Amino acid sequence: MTVTVKCQYTDIEFEAKSKRSKNHPKISDLLASANKAGTYGAVKAALEKGREMGLETIEQFLEIAEAASHDKLEEYSQRRNEQRERERQRAEARETRRQRNAHLRSHGYRWQKIAVGTEEATLPGSYGAGIGEYSHEEWQLFAPDGRPVSVDRALAEIEAQTE
Repeated sequence: MTVTVKCQYTDIEFEAKSKRSKNHPKISDLLASANKAGTYGAVKAALEKGREMGLETIEQFLEIAEAASHDKLEEYSQRRNEQRERERQRAEARETRRQRNAHLRSHGYRWQKIAVGTEEATLPGSYGAGIGEYSHEEWQLFAPDGRPVSVDRALAEIEAQTE
């Protein structure tokens, strides 16, 4: 015995074995595959949009939902590629910095962490102002003779020595 049921996502009637069925079988399959692919939300939104647009056949709903799933997967892929590119650029910058610092060290330059400025600070949740001091630290490059220099200045000095 079969009964006629209305799909909760498409409002299209279909034949089912019991009234407990809520989704057209093709819609159920689509949602299951979208769940595995990570596009469930996009597919549900597309089905809702299709209902608002007044789509009338399961094929129309499947087409709009599959397009939404494809678009979401493309978006994921693009984000993954952008993340990989940022990671590649960071790794390249680290390697460039490592090589530059090795070159500076080989000529007697050294990095040292120094305290920069202090200011009175109010600790969060404290009742008194100016409790303790706050200082932050920065890295400073020093020449072999002990004077602070910028990286550009140090590289220029090394270049001048090798000429």
